[in-house]
Amino acid sequence: MLLVAVAVAVGCGGGVPVIRSTDPRLPSEGRRRLAEAEDDLAVSLGQLRARREEQEDIVATISRFEDLDDLWEREGQSLMQSRRSLLEARLILADKLIEEAEARAAVDEARLRLARAEVLLRYALAAPDLEPVRAEIASLVRERDRRVAASERAKTELGRATDRLWRDYATAASRGGRRANALWLE
Repeated sequence: MLLVAVAVAVGCGGGVPVIRSTDPRLPSEGRRRLAEAEDDLAVSLGQLRARREEQEDIVATISRFEDLDDLWEREGQSLMQSRRSLLEARLILADKLIEEAEARAAVDEARLRLARAEVLLRYALAAPDLEPVRAEIASLVRERDRRVAASERAKTELGRATDRLWRDYATAASRGGRRANALWLE
């Protein structure tokens, strides 16, 4: 959802005339400023794609683990529930990290618009109003910080779920038999 807003804003300039780092009217300092902002946005969008790929991998892992439900059920409900909790925690974290990456991309997109506006103003190519963009950045930064905090909470919960799983696995493995292989996928 947020990415759509980023894509729309990047495409239309979000109220600031679009000027690129390759514009020949700009001196090298202006081109450098825009290139840095463009690079920051590209990195943020790349991180967002990577987070989505990680989420897809987690969903695939959950699917493979579901194929092992018969073995897990024989190993005991505690271990099975710990496994489910861990996978759910991983998926929740993946969702939070995507939301965080979307927020970071939105901040970087707004910063790119601000850089464009400042460069346009500095070199007298246009006279955009900087205050709305600055206010938007402040709002987006607050949202990003909120999402970072949510990701941190999800990481903490994943750590707890991991500890529970290993504790339950150690108990099951100490009984011997097939239990020792219950966590591993082939």
